[in-house]
Formats: sequence, C-alpha cells, structure tokens
Amino acid sequence: MSLHEEQVELSGPILGGRDGQTKEDLLARLKALPANSMLVLDMDQVQFMDYSWADEVVASLLKASQRAKTPRFVVVRRPSQSVSESIAAAVSLHGLTCVQVDGQGNASVLGSLSPALLQTYSLAVSRGQISAQDLPDSLSPSTKSNRLKELERRGLLYRIGEEIIDGGGRRFIYEPVR
Repeated sequence: MSLHEEQVELSGPILGGRDGQTKEDLLARLKALPANSMLVLDMDQVQFMDYSWADEVVASLLKASQRAKTPRFVVVRRPSQSVSESIAAAVSLHGLTCVQVDGQGNASVLGSLSPALLQTYSLAVSRGQISAQDLPDSLSPSTKSNRLKELERRGLLYRIGEEIIDGGGRRFIYEPVR
C-alpha cells in the first residue's frame, strides 16, 4: 500500500523569516489530505532557508502531522545542504524528525533520533518493509515492537498491514516514509 502523495513546489531561491501565511496554507493542505497521505515539500528551487522559516513552517507541519487522527506525513524532497541543515536544526530543537529524500531518491532522517532507531529506519529503507521479526533476535519482542511504534509515531514508518502468526499473535508490517 503506497501513500497518497501531494507535492508542493516551494519557490525560492530564499525562504526566510516568520512566514505565517505559508504556514497556514500548508497546514490547511495537510489537514485536507486523505488518510495515509504524504505532503512532499519539493525544495529543488530553494537555495537558502533560514532557521526561522524552518522553525515556523516545517516544524509546525511536523507537529500537526503527529497530532493528526489519521496518518499524514511530511517529507522534504531535494533540499540543498544548507536547507537541510536549517531544517535539521529547527526540528531537532523540538525533538522532531523529518524524512528527506535527495535527488537520487535516497531517504535519510533529519532531526533527533537515537542510533538504535536510526539503524531500524535504515533497515526498513533497505528492505522496503519491516516487521518485528526482521530485527535482531538479541532484542526482546517488546523492544522490537516499541522501536517500530516509535518510528511510526515520529512519522518515519507507516503500518501497511498485519499477519496472524502461529501461536495466536499478530505481526504488524511497516513501510518507510519516503
């Protein structure tokens, strides 16, 4: 199951200051998306973004996506190095994370994420999907499940289904947001 995608091309070359109007416009677009959707912020034309814009707009969108009653995600596509750094600084300050996708389609994470969670997200990206069974046997079942749930809560994974396993349990299957 793939996510519904709505792309927003941000025009540049410079995004700066507290931009309340753009924030409100993008929040309205995010809210209007159907469940299991992704708002993609295409940064290809943006050469510079200051911290204030990243904090006002990107961090606000990420907070709203986490509060949404149905899954909605925010992805930054094709940011320059300086834009990526501004977003990383803003979202880290709020304890948030954001998926960024480069021009070759490689996904990575901006923001605050523990090494264990980053490793789990990277495994999901390399495999295309992941379940608790795919994590190392050295981890307890609850640790495996908690890692996947936390990545889902942070907007980095989304649940695509579940399987009934022998012995009467369930296995949730996730795909990485990208």
